[in-house]
Amino acid sequence: KGAFATGLGILARLDPNSDLEKKLNDAVIGTLYNTVPHPPAAFLGPNYCYRRADGGGNNLQELDYGRAGTAYSRSVQGNAGSPYTSLPDAGLIFDTILQRKGVSIRLCLLF
Repeated sequence: KGAFATGLGILARLDPNSDLEKKLNDAVIGTLYNTVPHPPAAFLGPNYCYRRADGGGNNLQELDYGRAGTAYSRSVQGNAGSPYTSLPDAGLIFDTILQRKGVSIRLCLLF
């Protein structure tokens, strides 16, 4: 454990209503707040306070990201899946899944 984690463990054991606990807690919160990087402060103004109806203005650095009619790069697979015509042959899938090393499969169909 590091010194900070040890200090938090000691702080957790102190009486929550004591003055020492309140001062130490304020110091810990202040230290955490001042060491964590914060996003840059920006005055947005009336033009950039809200996202526009066409989806623009969602990103302050690139205002056109997400805007209707702009290029869209998909990062996940769609819900629809592949069309039936582009699926592989069912026989190939069957043979690939059931193929075992060193074992030949002979099917005997009786009618």
